Amino acid sequence: MISGDPPKKRILTLQMGRDDLRIPPNEPAYRASVSGILPRDTILLSLLPHMHLRGAEFVFDAFAPGAPGQARTLLQVRPYNFFWQFNYVLDKPVVLPRGTVLKWTGTFDNSKNNPKNPDPAAEVIWGEQSWQEMMIGFFDVAVEPGMEKKDFFSRP
Repeated sequence: MISGDPPKKRILTLQMGRDDLRIPPNEPAYRASVSGILPRDTILLSLLPHMHLRGAEFVFDAFAPGAPGQARTLLQVRPYNFFWQFNYVLDKPVVLPRGTVLKWTGTFDNSKNNPKNPDPAAEVIWGEQSWQEMMIGFFDVAVEPGMEKKDFFSRP
């Protein structure tokens, strides 16, 4: 049954990522991070990590306002597998207060020990092809119905 009542929440899919990747040749554990500050209280619903063939691990952390050294790990995907990209829906939505710092960290294996690596001797930069790399963390949040995506997120 469809109700004529206005929606109570709107779901936005947001993302933070790095487009300046430069992974050195033969590097087994290159790390790249991105962070941002939530400008308002929100409800986190799900997380989706995205990397390519050299992706080894993706970690989603949150730091409460006023507690910069105390990370709350929301999701850790290790081993990361390009062929198994999931949207991880949280069992219970997480309320994140205004001022929460979100930090996503990706670790890449550009070594010969990575069987999916097309060329360990190559420097790898950001790109849309799977032999290049990406590091994007998507996340779904529930917000007030009138909130626009462009107004939601600010970077530090």
